[in-house]
Amino acid sequence: MPLLIGLAVLARVVRSSLTLLQAAAVTDRWGITHYGPLSTLLSGLIHVAAALAPWAGAALAAAIRSSLPCPPPFQSLRQSWHSPQSALESKLFAS
Repeated sequence: MPLLIGLAVLARVVRSSLTLLQAAAVTDRWGITHYGPLSTLLSGLIHVAAALAPWAGAALAAAIRSSLPCPPPFQSLRQSWHSPQSALESKLFAS
């Protein structure tokens, strides 16, 4: 669990650094002439990584068999989710 928290913090630090990099370093290094394509390439890669992060986190949690306990306010939802017929279904499809 501490490993996953550390990875999440590290990912946020990298994302924040890339925001600053995109704003300043692209124009400093390559000038304003090609800012559009270079900025698009950099932000595109960041967005792809952000889109894949939830899947990668779930895959990592499954690989290391990590499971967090359900917080008390949500235990009733979890129990109804795992029951054969949830309370909502029984109300909607009652004969």
